[in-house]
Amino acid sequence: MKKCLNCGELNENSISFCTACGTSDFEEIAAITCPNCKKEVKAGADFCTECGTRLPGATMAEVKRNAGAVEAETFDCPHCSNEIPVASVYCPYCGQEVNNFNTNRKVKKYMCPNCNHPNDVNARFCSYCFFDLSDAKVKEMTIVVKPKECDNIKLLQCVLVDEDDTKGQTICPNCQALNSTEMDYCLRCGTSLKVDVPKKYCFVCGAENSANAKFCTNCKYQFDAPTSYRFNWTCTCGYENDADADFCSYCGKSRV
Repeated sequence: MKKCLNCGELNENSISFCTACGTSDFEEIAAITCPNCKKEVKAGADFCTECGTRLPGATMAEVKRNAGAVEAETFDCPHCSNEIPVASVYCPYCGQEVNNFNTNRKVKKYMCPNCNHPNDVNARFCSYCFFDLSDAKVKEMTIVVKPKECDNIKLLQCVLVDEDDTKGQTICPNCQALNSTEMDYCLRCGTSLKVDVPKKYCFVCGAENSANAKFCTNCKYQFDAPTSYRFNWTCTCGYENDADADFCSYCGKSRV
């Protein structure tokens, strides 16, 4: 980063003229990169000016404030060893179920003194109302895996519960914010919180069916039919292909 000698504005190294006053007299200053949003921040700063994350080398007072409060919100998948969010039901890398390894795990949150919403323990300002979290109290919450029924299909979902809220709060898959279980969209980022029901796609025509369907609603293909009874499929070019072929042998077009 570089500092404008005329007005003191901090500018990116790629800037030729100050974004605040337009002059071209700069002084280069040391900078560090925020580990959360990757923005360059002046060396010596305690918090990122973009996202509020506590930076490496923060003051001792701030370190003491967080001592004993920070809980890792990720863990290594026991199947593939990739680092994944602690509130995962399935590993996003290998697809294996991991809820048995994180259920009843404890996490700690800063409770906003203004709106009472929980925030990550490294946050300086509330992610919901932007209130200063300097005097925020730490609350311990428990990860619980609960079944959720949707279209007669039971799915697993991670929620955070505490002694005051045994029903739990849904964790946004996008920003990790906590929301009421009745909410359809995240109150922080707007991401849909509706559970996506698993679908089954027809082997022959590609039509979408419910996960427990036995026959395709479009072409009546029997999903659990023996391999010897599976039907060949005809490409739009008119060529008939084997049932297990994903691409047309004549023109190369995909089946779906």
